[in-house]
Amino acid sequence: MIGHLFLAILPLAFAAAISPTLLTLTVLILTSSHRPVARALSFAFGAEGVLLGFGVVEMYVLRGVAAQHPSSPLFHWIDVVFGILLVGLALRGLLRSPKPKKERKPEGAQWGLPRYVGLGMAGMAANITTLVIYIPLAKEIARTPIGVASQLGVLLAANVIIMLPVLIPLGIRVLLPGPSTHLLASLDAWVTKNGRKMGGVLILAIGLLLIYRGVRGL
Repeated sequence: MIGHLFLAILPLAFAAAISPTLLTLTVLILTSSHRPVARALSFAFGAEGVLLGFGVVEMYVLRGVAAQHPSSPLFHWIDVVFGILLVGLALRGLLRSPKPKKERKPEGAQWGLPRYVGLGMAGMAANITTLVIYIPLAKEIARTPIGVASQLGVLLAANVIIMLPVLIPLGIRVLLPGPSTHLLASLDAWVTKNGRKMGGVLILAIGLLLIYRGVRGL
């Protein structure tokens, strides 16, 4: 059952991982000269804290609903409503003209690590598309009749995927410290150039999938 659940949420997790903003912020932090890895880890901790807290609260609420009303139409309406939101977000992103990227410089040594935790929290909280996808993802976990520990394990596994825009640059910086500056700049440039269209198409597909699932279940 856990394997089936993970396969069901895997497309949602990868779609939720589309976050050029988090990637760009991580690259800026990692290309700074003062404690880049420690700062990036603090940033990741803040972002994951928001994501995990959001998921745990939602699972707690929806587990109670699932225990009393396992066939509640609420679960299907969540898919429909958030699927429609995703379709709207995807179309808006695909149809609007891309904004020119502003040159940004990494902050100097005056920022302490707690401030980077706060920056990670703010970055994730402002990541609307990720959170919109995360709601039906966590709903799917909450309504599956498995133990709490198993549900949390699946949620954490999904969170690892969602945090890839932070974890991949961090891994490059740790494993390849020499060429990491060039590699990170190239990765950021590629995502800036191609991420909007690729992400928009994937998010549109996920939105339509959620609408289909929800309507079929009603």
